[in-house]
Amino acid sequence: MKLKFILTLIGVAVSYFVVAQCNTTITTVPSPASICNGQSVVLAANASGATGYTWAPTTGLSSTNTAVVTATPSTTTTYTVTATGCGGNPNATIVVTILPTPNASFTHNPASPCGSVPINFNNTSTGGGLAYSWNFGDPGSGANNSST
Repeated sequence: MKLKFILTLIGVAVSYFVVAQCNTTITTVPSPASICNGQSVVLAANASGATGYTWAPTTGLSSTNTAVVTATPSTTTTYTVTATGCGGNPNATIVVTILPTPNASFTHNPASPCGSVPINFNNTSTGGGLAYSWNFGDPGSGANNSST
């Protein structure tokens, strides 16, 4: 918001514009902004007194000039939003992180089990934000058939 002040001194008019000060912030859903490739995150800019917003880079964004956008980047990307119509601190940045693709994997020991020899399983899966659910394919073993 701009406020205009006019001061008249001995017949000379002097104009001053006062610009509202912005402190721009960004919130995300989900938070933190860490997603798998192909997923989206909602970015919401907020700056009291702003008359508009501009986002950059534009790659993967649903819009470039609204307060709320949906980002679907294919690589980890740093987005910057600039609030317009105000001064102060009109820019804010957020990093949208693309998590590594999960890869399910395990090893077992001993390598060649016999009969009643216990087998130990070791998770060697890779990726971020993983949850585990083991099913050993032996419903007759009851509660020992699965594990988390």
